[in-house]
Amino acid sequence: MGAASWLLALLACPQAPRIDVPRVTVFDEEVPVSLAVGVSDPQDDPVALRVTGLPAGAIWDPQRRTVHFTPDLTQGGQSWTVQLVADDGEHQTRTEWRWRVADTLTPPDPVVTARTVGQTHILWRVAQRTDASLDPPGLAGRTFQATVTLPRGEAAPRSVPVRVRLHGFGGRPRGLPAPGTVVIEPADPDHSYWWGMAAGLPEGVGDGPVVAYTQRRVLHLLAWVLDQVPSADPDRVLLEGASMGGAGALSLGLLFPRHFAAVRGTIGQTVPRNQRPSRLAQLSQLYGHPQDALASPSGRPVWDEMDLTRVLADDPGARDQWVFTRHGRDDPLIHFSAVVQDSPVTGLSFYEAVQMWAVGHHAVWDEGGHGSPDPVLGSHWWEEPDDWHPERFLTRTSSFPAFTRASTDGVPGDGSPTGRVPWHPEDGYAGAVEVAGDSGWAGDSFGGLNQHPRWDPEGVEDSASRWAVPLRVVGVQAATVDVTPRRTQVFRPQVGDRIAWTCGDQEGEVRADRDGVTVAGVRLTSAWQTLALEVIH
Repeated sequence: MGAASWLLALLACPQAPRIDVPRVTVFDEEVPVSLAVGVSDPQDDPVALRVTGLPAGAIWDPQRRTVHFTPDLTQGGQSWTVQLVADDGEHQTRTEWRWRVADTLTPPDPVVTARTVGQTHILWRVAQRTDASLDPPGLAGRTFQATVTLPRGEAAPRSVPVRVRLHGFGGRPRGLPAPGTVVIEPADPDHSYWWGMAAGLPEGVGDGPVVAYTQRRVLHLLAWVLDQVPSADPDRVLLEGASMGGAGALSLGLLFPRHFAAVRGTIGQTVPRNQRPSRLAQLSQLYGHPQDALASPSGRPVWDEMDLTRVLADDPGARDQWVFTRHGRDDPLIHFSAVVQDSPVTGLSFYEAVQMWAVGHHAVWDEGGHGSPDPVLGSHWWEEPDDWHPERFLTRTSSFPAFTRASTDGVPGDGSPTGRVPWHPEDGYAGAVEVAGDSGWAGDSFGGLNQHPRWDPEGVEDSASRWAVPLRVVGVQAATVDVTPRRTQVFRPQVGDRIAWTCGDQEGEVRADRDGVTVAGVRLTSAWQTLALEVIH
């Protein structure tokens, strides 16, 4: 073959796509970055680019082929090897992209001040001293008390689940153990609702910024415990709290979902601007009044930064979280508006937001008060006999199905009144806790969202072209529900990809959008059926 013929033959042969990896490989803590990955194909064929191995908190936008990442103060000094695979249907190109986060924030480590050995556990009393990354500069150097309880006995590395427990208003770390679990109890004596405060304090809130110092302290304490306790499993960290602690758990768990496998927040506010007037007045001493619109470091008004409907609308990572909530319709302190009243920012209630953004959730409500049980049903009436609690088996790196719009869902109402109780700014439409049926909030007296659908965590499949999970319902004969794969590690279809699905004798086709894939109206029965999704090539 002559040289010219050889060249023509070479040009006629399909060649592998090319990946142009950005040169930036080192990032600073709390500095946001957005980096585009270039892909080209010699034959101008369409190319799919798959990215795996990203650090927790990094978001891959497959449509724009861009990574968005803001390392937090716990990720400094860590490194990752990111894998990229470009596929044009005939050829694949693989390459690596090495990442490192510089340790630019170095707050002082907590110190164990006392150890108590009990029959089943060990209690650490911990002092956490602050610097200007954990406190306003004018308050830096303060010391906060915390407790850590550890189960006694040897345990394999990274085998013990962790529970971060946030106390309520006026509470404190109590050092209460949980069997077979590492329990971390930080402190918020400032009553910041586990958020933070203006950088200008103690002189005053001034013009801001308002920084999430309290959240930073919790994350720093968690990172320190995971480093000090080799048996603590960073992939199985549950965040929980009630009242102020419930608001803090939901806020921290949705703003920093990279650190938590699940969130359990009860009787907690989700839309800070909807707090009752006395709470608004108290928090205004830390954040400024909502009308002042003091900014957080992101530039967004802090009262909007904390709005969890806004978080779900803006952050794809938050939509991968799993949350449990419980609220009382006769709660006069954090009244039922916390979940049914619209946010001034998004126009959505929290219940509407978790449904719209297909967040994994189990929500219940009744005619209880601020921790008081329902006068007829009692406490924990919503728990099924099989004791099914996803927070006990979910991990940060395991996929699960998010259920939304189940046909068996109750009707929480839209925040409108029944007329039984007049509106009161502090109490909302709360009735007397001891009187059944007197709540002034429209909707069912008790009920829940996603009480009946179940999945088998042992049966989840998560591969590049297929995702599957066994599903059923309990407590009812049948139901329909929308299903969205969440926290997928490998199954990440491109926007516009056709997805074939089957579930028993049901089948259909959907298309992937920027938030993944949702299969609507899947019919479930009490028998296990496997829902399978496959990319159509």
